[in-house]
Amino acid sequence: MKAEERRALALRAAVIEFGKSGYHATSTSSIAERMGVSQPYLFRLFKSKMHLFVAAADWVLAEFRRLLDRAAETRHGAEVLDSLLGDLGRPSAAQRNLLRFELSLYAVAGDPEFSKVAQEHFEAFCGEAARVSRAEEKDLNDFLGKISMLIIRAMIDE
Repeated sequence: MKAEERRALALRAAVIEFGKSGYHATSTSSIAERMGVSQPYLFRLFKSKMHLFVAAADWVLAEFRRLLDRAAETRHGAEVLDSLLGDLGRPSAAQRNLLRFELSLYAVAGDPEFSKVAQEHFEAFCGEAARVSRAEEKDLNDFLGKISMLIIRAMIDE
């Protein structure tokens, strides 16, 4: 398996582990174990736990962009946002992991090391939702409130 494929596996494992336990409570050994490699190998792929977390945040944002683009293929305006909410409201395990990771990202936003990453991620997500949907501001605000509820639901529901 190529290093790029291993990096993709590491990101998926990191999203799951950070989403379950948050940044501080997640060990890199649990991420390495989930992907079936040694912890030193994980550090050959990513310089540090923080670099892995930031890369996972970027990967999650790209996944949300992909979901938004898919919703916009046949819809416009608030319908795009409603479609995404519908998909995320009955999420697959992979989507639930995305939502859980979002909560772990925002949970560390008060930490100076992560505040910029969380802010940029949030602004990029909001901007992408606005750009793709071209929905009115009221519809975007409603969407953000509803997706916040889905993020919390994903964490407390099994």
